[in-house]
Amino acid sequence: MPRIFRRARATAAGTASDAGSGVREHSPVDARPLADPAHAPAPVPADLTVPAARSAAAASTGQWAVDVTIAVGETLVSLQLGLNNPPEQWQHLDALGIVLTCVINMMTMIRRTYPLTVMLLCTALWGWYVELGYWPVVNSLAPMLMCYTIASLRPPRWAGTAAGLLSGVWVYATVRGHAGGVVTALAQGVVFSGVLWRFGDQARKLAASNIALASTAEALRLDQEARAREAVALERARIARELHDVVAHHLSVVSVQAGLARYVLASDQGTAARALDTVMDSTSEALEELRRILALFRPASSEPYSPSAGLRELPALTERIRSSGVDLEVRTTGSPYPLTPGADLCAYRVVQESLTNILKHAPGSRALVAVEYARDRLAIRISNDTSAPVKGAGTGNGLLGMRERTRVYGGSLDAGPRPGGGFVVLLTLPTAGGSSRPPGESPDS
Repeated sequence: MPRIFRRARATAAGTASDAGSGVREHSPVDARPLADPAHAPAPVPADLTVPAARSAAAASTGQWAVDVTIAVGETLVSLQLGLNNPPEQWQHLDALGIVLTCVINMMTMIRRTYPLTVMLLCTALWGWYVELGYWPVVNSLAPMLMCYTIASLRPPRWAGTAAGLLSGVWVYATVRGHAGGVVTALAQGVVFSGVLWRFGDQARKLAASNIALASTAEALRLDQEARAREAVALERARIARELHDVVAHHLSVVSVQAGLARYVLASDQGTAARALDTVMDSTSEALEELRRILALFRPASSEPYSPSAGLRELPALTERIRSSGVDLEVRTTGSPYPLTPGADLCAYRVVQESLTNILKHAPGSRALVAVEYARDRLAIRISNDTSAPVKGAGTGNGLLGMRERTRVYGGSLDAGPRPGGGFVVLLTLPTAGGSSRPPGESPDS
C-alpha cells in the first residue's frame, strides 16, 4: 500500500513540476498546504482491527435489519429441527429446550456489537443445553456463526479462543451422546472451527485492505486538488506581480508628469510639452511591456500581435487549423451580435485553445465548432471524433486556464471525453444586460 501511494504521489509531483517549470519563486499567496504522505491516513495492517469502522457499520440501520433477519431465520430453523424426532439418545424439546433455543439463536442479532460477550454466553448456554440431554445439532448454528463473526472482527488470538470454545463443546456433545470416539470428535471440532476461522480471517483482512485503499484514494484526491489550487494561485500571483510592476511604475510616472504639465501649462509651455512627451513615452512603454506579458499566454505562432482578438478572428483561425490537417467545420445558429470586449476575447481564446489541443493530440481528426447566439447567452461547443489516433494526454493546465478565464465573465466551461470517443468542450457565457462583463469593464472599453 505505501508503495502505491508513493508512486501516485510521485506522478502528481511530476505533473505539478512540469506545469510550473517557468517561474517557481516563492509566492506570498496563502495557498493551502499539500497532502503529505507522513500525514496521510496510514494503511491498516492486516493483523489489526478497526473498531470505529466496525461500530459505525454495526450501528447502521441496514446492517441491524440484516442481523435481526438472520437471527430470526436461524431461530425458526433450529426450532423446526428440534421439534422433529431427534436421535434416540437425545430427548425431545420441552418448554425449557424451546426457551434455550430461542435465547441462544436470538442473541446473534447483536453479534457485531458485542461479539466476545455473545460468543461466551452462546457457548455456555449451548453446553448447558447439551448437558440437559437435548440434541446438540439443533443449536450448533449460532456458535458456528459467532466463531466466524469473531474471526472477521477481532485479532487472531480472539478468533482462536472462539474456535477453541466451539471445538470443546463439540467434543463434549459427541462424547455425551456416544456418537463417536474422542479422536473423531476432536478432528471434527478442529476441522469445522478451523474452516470458520479461515473464512472469517480472510473477510477481516479484505475489509482492512478496502479501508486502506479508500484512505489512500482520498489522500491522493486531496493531494491533486491541493496541487491544482497551488498551480492556479502561483500563476495568479506571478501575473499580479508582473502587472503590478508595469502598471504601478508607469502610472506613477504618468501621474507625476501630468500634474507637472497642468501646473506649468500657462507659465512654462516648454516644460509642459516635455512632461507630456514623457507621459506619451511612459504609456507606450507600458503598453509594449503589457503586450510582452500577455504574449506569454498565447499559443506560439508566427502571426503578428493582434491587440483585440475576438470571434471575428474565427474564420482566420479556422483556415489555419484546416491547413494543419484537421477537417474542421464551423456552424453558427442565431443572429450574431456584438459582445463586450472581454467576453469576446474569452470566447475566442477558448475556441483557440480547444482547436490547438485537437491539433496537438488528435491531428487529422474531424472537428466541429458550433456557435449558438441565444438571447441571453452565448454557447460554443468544440468537439472532435476518433478518426485519428490520440498522440497522448495533456497535463490539464490548459483546461484550468480556460475555466479561470470563463469564471471571470460569469460563464461555465465543461470538458471531457465523448461517449462514442473523442473530446468535447462546452462554453457558456451570459450576455443579457451586459452580464458577461467582469467588474470594472464598460461596454465600450
